Amino acid sequence: MNVRHKTYPYFAALLFLFCSQFPSLTAQTSSAASGDRAETLEDKQADIALNAYVVGAIHEHKEDWRRAITAYQTALRFDDDAAIHQSVARCAISAGDRILAISHLRMASDREPDQLLPQKQLGELYVSMGRSDSATIVFEQVLARDSSDQLVRNVLAQMYEQSDTTRAIALYRAVMLRGADHDAAYRLANLLNVTGKVDSATAVLEDLRTVEGDSEYLLQTTARLWMRQYDFTRAAVIYDTLRVRHPEKPAYALLLAEALMNKGDWDTASDLLYPLAGDSAIGQEDRLQIGKLYFQKALRERRDINRALEVFETLHASFPEDWRPLWFRGAVLFNEGDRQQSISVFREALQLDPGNVDIQRTLEQLTQQQ
Repeated sequence: MNVRHKTYPYFAALLFLFCSQFPSLTAQTSSAASGDRAETLEDKQADIALNAYVVGAIHEHKEDWRRAITAYQTALRFDDDAAIHQSVARCAISAGDRILAISHLRMASDREPDQLLPQKQLGELYVSMGRSDSATIVFEQVLARDSSDQLVRNVLAQMYEQSDTTRAIALYRAVMLRGADHDAAYRLANLLNVTGKVDSATAVLEDLRTVEGDSEYLLQTTARLWMRQYDFTRAAVIYDTLRVRHPEKPAYALLLAEALMNKGDWDTASDLLYPLAGDSAIGQEDRLQIGKLYFQKALRERRDINRALEVFETLHASFPEDWRPLWFRGAVLFNEGDRQQSISVFREALQLDPGNVDIQRTLEQLTQQQ
């Protein structure tokens, strides 16, 4: 290919400044600009390719993807250049034609194997299509040729997390050797923990702590690690620290209560959960989960009966269209021997959800027993 036509994108960028209002440049114009030089067949083909490329670039600038693709493909008939293949792929992606884009990115990689950008774009395209196996093959090839590419190494590690944890761990360790990467450290610690290497996971987090201190994210990750290892005491200590540091985030109180319940300390957990049932900063489902916890304790262990009934009242007042707080209340009242009040509450719940078969059957059983 003629050297003067190797930088197609730069020609197009310059020509946008002067010819954005014109549909094309003709081969004759290019010939005239060349003076009296005797043109060879190769020169003529190069001129035609360049002119077609410029037409494609103009259509691409106007976001007319199909016409741009047609023009670029015309250019390829006269000059099978990697840059033109990349231009076709770029427009094909914008037009939603990922199969065409894959084809031209492959050809761009074949034409200029030293250029890694088309391969990276091909890998990204495979990821967007859910073709993880193809993506990992491409990214492994890129990494084999450029071992300094931390972004590709991170992407590969994340892709291997589900299919090959050993490879993922090795990649994350390689990332860490080339400099501190907080996200890689967290992911590495989680993988080590999942694979039973708790001491190694703890060591990774401790190393990170020396760099950034007890950040919120680091504490969260460490607490999750202890929860996965059923070390609820150590997890509770960390969640309590987070709760005190971030009173504006009630989620930490919920997580602390979960850790406390798992270690058997319901009384302390109850003291945390009780005010949260009426906290409007917490989502409806989370608050109803609090109600469910009190419901289970009251029904199975007959603990915190009065507090449970108060929580149900609070939830019903907050979410009057939801039948579940009434269900909780009706069941606990029945369990405590207050049949009439229980029937009344269940009837109220049925009004909110007339098609609820469970409430209907419960009411039938209660009324038959009278």
